[in-house]
Amino acid sequence: MAYGKQEWVDQPGKGSLFINKQKKSNTQPDYKGKILVNTEWLTIQADGTAYLNLSVWTKATKDGGHLLSLSQDRPFTPNPEARGGFKQSSNPGALLNTRKDREIKMDDSDVPF
Repeated sequence: MAYGKQEWVDQPGKGSLFINKQKKSNTQPDYKGKILVNTEWLTIQADGTAYLNLSVWTKATKDGGHLLSLSQDRPFTPNPEARGGFKQSSNPGALLNTRKDREIKMDDSDVPF
């Protein structure tokens, strides 16, 4: 490590996308990079897929180029304390609305089957 320069350390929930300088055709990606995913913040679906909530910033590189800085967001869950509000969850697996008055009641008495 050179004097005055910090070595990059991956942090959970953070990542970067850089311009793909090796791109030779339109079938190759414009940007390449990675993110260190915090698996505790993934919203796992019944079919085994997962949503990854991201925020993205455009930043300048030291050589005058640009990159996209990525940050993994915690999933939002309903906040029973605020009417219609949402909050970031400390328990991302708990994506259920706890307010009973938000339950949807359907009248299916006129359905012929």
